[in-house]
Amino acid sequence: LPGISGRALADAMRDDHPDLRVLFMTGHPVGTLLASGVLAPGMDVILKPFPIDELAARVRRALDTPSASD
Repeated sequence: LPGISGRALADAMRDDHPDLRVLFMTGHPVGTLLASGVLAPGMDVILKPFPIDELAARVRRALDTPSASD
């Protein structure tokens, strides 16, 4: 994303929609993301490349996970 990181965009969106679930897609090693504290509750990450059925499963899991306000 030009001029903003994915995490900054997610945080800005969550200001207005606190229960927004976020699925990051990245080619960076997942360990780096987790170690740097990028993921907050309601966030997940999928590592590129990924099969479409894995993407579908992650989206379904995000949609099926109760939010803090449920």
